[in-house]
Amino acid sequence: MVDKEDECFLIKSDIYTISKANDVMLLKQISIKKKPLSYSFIGGMWYSNDRFSLENDISLPYPFTTYYTTKIIDETFDGKLCRSLIYVKMPLLILQFEDECICIEFDPFIKLNDKEIFPFISLVENDDNYIISFYLFNNYCIKEKKSAWLGFGKKREINLDLQAGNTFRFSIKTTKYEDWTDAVKSFISHKLPEPSKLQNVENTFKKGKQALWRSYDALTGSFLQLPWKHQPGFTFQNSSHSLLSYEAVRLDYFSQWNQTQNDKDIIEWTEKLKKHFTNPHLSRIPSKQGDGLIWYNMTYLNKEGLRGFFYMDCGYAGYPGGQATISYHLLNYIKRNPDDALKKRIQQTLNYIISTQKNDGSWPMAIRHEGIIRFRPEKLEEYTTFGGSGEAVRALFLAAEIYKNPDYQKAAEQGLSFLNNSYPICLHGLRDIGINEPEAFSAVSIIHAFLDGYDHTKKDEYLQQAFNYAWYLASWMYTFDTKQWKFAYTIHPISYSITPRVSPYETVWVVSLFLRLKKYSKDKIWNDLAKICYQSVLPFISHTGGMSEGVFPMYNSTLESIPMEQTFATVELMNASYQFMDKKRKKEKGKTKQFNNELFNMKKDKHFLHIHYDDELVCSFDSSRGQITFLKNVKLGEHGISLSLNGPYTFYNKLKQKIMMRLRGSIGKYVLGVKDVKYVFTGVKAPKIRKTKYFDFFFNHIKSHSIHCISNTTATINMKSKYHKITFTIHVNSLKDKIILSIDPIEISVLDHGLACTGIYVPLIDAPLTIVDEHTIHLKDCVITGDFSSVESKNGLVGIDRTLQCNWTHGGSFSTKIDIIF
Repeated sequence: MVDKEDECFLIKSDIYTISKANDVMLLKQISIKKKPLSYSFIGGMWYSNDRFSLENDISLPYPFTTYYTTKIIDETFDGKLCRSLIYVKMPLLILQFEDECICIEFDPFIKLNDKEIFPFISLVENDDNYIISFYLFNNYCIKEKKSAWLGFGKKREINLDLQAGNTFRFSIKTTKYEDWTDAVKSFISHKLPEPSKLQNVENTFKKGKQALWRSYDALTGSFLQLPWKHQPGFTFQNSSHSLLSYEAVRLDYFSQWNQTQNDKDIIEWTEKLKKHFTNPHLSRIPSKQGDGLIWYNMTYLNKEGLRGFFYMDCGYAGYPGGQATISYHLLNYIKRNPDDALKKRIQQTLNYIISTQKNDGSWPMAIRHEGIIRFRPEKLEEYTTFGGSGEAVRALFLAAEIYKNPDYQKAAEQGLSFLNNSYPICLHGLRDIGINEPEAFSAVSIIHAFLDGYDHTKKDEYLQQAFNYAWYLASWMYTFDTKQWKFAYTIHPISYSITPRVSPYETVWVVSLFLRLKKYSKDKIWNDLAKICYQSVLPFISHTGGMSEGVFPMYNSTLESIPMEQTFATVELMNASYQFMDKKRKKEKGKTKQFNNELFNMKKDKHFLHIHYDDELVCSFDSSRGQITFLKNVKLGEHGISLSLNGPYTFYNKLKQKIMMRLRGSIGKYVLGVKDVKYVFTGVKAPKIRKTKYFDFFFNHIKSHSIHCISNTTATINMKSKYHKITFTIHVNSLKDKIILSIDPIEISVLDHGLACTGIYVPLIDAPLTIVDEHTIHLKDCVITGDFSSVESKNGLVGIDRTLQCNWTHGGSFSTKIDIIF
């Protein structure tokens, strides 16, 4: 092994001083005597089994080239391709030979003149040596965009203006191991901090659930994928409604959580989600290849409800890996909740999975069934899916257990035979990254698949392979931060195309996997990795409790999140939180207490509910206005305590919604999606936040209303407009000399799709306030308690802003409660 540095540096104890500044300067060159090379990689950046070169044949057509904010463009020097270390996650280079492993650790960036600079690296082999070179380029080009998703980047040149006398530190350490897994384990063990005690996991779970209400469509029982972070509505909402594979994941997770949570909302979501998979409009029979039944991978709305279609209507159907994901999670569901009808449908899809397995045990990335449009130039049916094969193996092992069919286990073991590899490289795992691009998404499914195989067969080689892939996955963990980019201990499983990026979704996704690995190993590192990964993403949770899949660095600036949350990411955050929660089964809440205080009397008088205490009127509610008009000893203004639903009732928005209704359908989703074409040029940007100019009182839109007195202390009030149904359940009680009026719950149902929303205010108070905090509003002689985390004042009125607490645009469902003490 021979080291070489540029003569333009004076070097002492890893401190470099530039004696003469050149356009390109060699920081370090390492030559390793050539012998058969089994495996080599740069952590999270480049992987190879067959050649020692950064040259690759990744196929990455538009628009899949557009998911970034900053790219440092490859340079060429002396005929060698040089790539920036901005793409590295774990800064070590592995060369695995038959008799030894050489591990080269290096600094991923240098600090110079208060700047953080990523050197370039080149890999070359000649007849005698493998040559690794680290360069400092004085000038190089970057591409950058303001919006990470879609749009066109602008290229500009960076001049570092390096001068003689500049000083910086750059270190390289070479160590020999027997095997590459030992090198990765040693590196991580020295880099990982001791995890701190996890706190507030229950609260993170609770806030994640609240974020799900922003996506939940109660009319169809589905979850839309991409809610905007700071305003109501969804990205690409007119051309895609939900993704069935993630609906299956949610059904599985919800049914698991229900075993301990006893949460009525999650129980309701579970029952609604189950119906998707018995809905004949969301599945079909394969037309050309494969037996059985396939579920569509996307849904859209037409006039009758949800309908299915395949991604972009581009002719590919089936996606065996996606069918396996759905099947696996549905099998988990019926294992907990037996359902014969669903069981039969799943078996039909299992037949499809079996019938599309290739002779080598793998599965194709996709199968073309229909259409003339080929959205990607590649023929996806000619590529193997590594992650999809792992998912198929998982589904088949679980099916073998449930259906007692040995053919399923045989096919699963054939799949594991294909995936068996001491030197893993996962390829062809995703729709929207490069074909032939190394990635580690697939490794997650493959690790689980080998662990499943071990559970079913007790074959030690399966357990060994699971840990082999686990160390491969670990090499995709960022182990460093820069001054402005907090990357450390997040997993980003993409080598080049969508890099650099922090990936909160993928990082919480692996938490349950690492905890599962701990069950098969005495090594505490897996437990530590799970906790540290979980902790590393907490700063990226949005103010609503949700999460995005991507946070991107701006060059020499801060990290910027994409402007939408992703429902699947929020669910994985909840699932990771659930792994650390107390699993003792929660006791069921008792029924709402019915007060029988004889001094109270509730009386309906036309559209008024009057509440008397000891024959004295203490409260009046006008159902025709949705308004508390009177409270004893409390000075209320003209509008009392009411509510405001701004947006859908304007003439423009009603007309727009009516047109959208008429256009819904298989073609209509593209007509409606035309307005999103602008994103191709501008990038995906959040719509402008439309500030509420006035409160639109709900009483202006009430079409029908009713009052039902249940007892002397309990009544319900129902109000309905064209777009909303509102129910107040009112309870009254006395405590010492105070009256407590509880409206629990306040329920609002959104009755249609495609509505506009600029602001929701519940309650809206017309009275002078003295103090407002997160849980309490103080009026003179009155206190109102509830969730008041966001408050807006206008024209002498105070509204509790609920705009980001529900899906107000597509069939959402909202519930809250308040207590009025006077």
